[in-house]
Amino acid sequence: HIQYIEEDAALGTAGSLSLLPTIPDQPFFVINADILTNINFAHVLDYHQEQNNKAYATLCVKLYQNTIPFGVVHINENDHRLIRIEEKPKENYFVNAGIYILDPKSLEYLSFNSYCDMPHLLTNLTSKNLHVATFPIREYWLDIGHHDNLVTAARDYLEVFI
Repeated sequence: HIQYIEEDAALGTAGSLSLLPTIPDQPFFVINADILTNINFAHVLDYHQEQNNKAYATLCVKLYQNTIPFGVVHINENDHRLIRIEEKPKENYFVNAGIYILDPKSLEYLSFNSYCDMPHLLTNLTSKNLHVATFPIREYWLDIGHHDNLVTAARDYLEVFI
């Protein structure tokens, strides 16, 4: 079941959920429209439900590798002597994949018709010591909200999805 919400003013992804005419009676997906993925949504939902009703939300994350294009110089901060040079190191981060499962009880933390983005909602939940799970995506995922990725998406779509 897909439900669209019309806003009079931009409320952010989470804020728009405050306009739902009825509160869902079970966990539901919220998905950014500018991603291309072949994630198995059933696995994500199963994972969320395995949290024993403790999770107010599940955030899908994707491992992102960033290569520093230069040699990184490590320096002793006291005397500025060289410690070592690390040539073009790779840094790994989990990034927000724009795919969420929200438990209906998470909507209690939204103000009606007020702006709220998803990171703010999730941070608000965790600041109250409420459980927000993360689910690492291993499947194909691409943010097509950046123009450069549209060409990649067109190529990958033919290879991955057809």
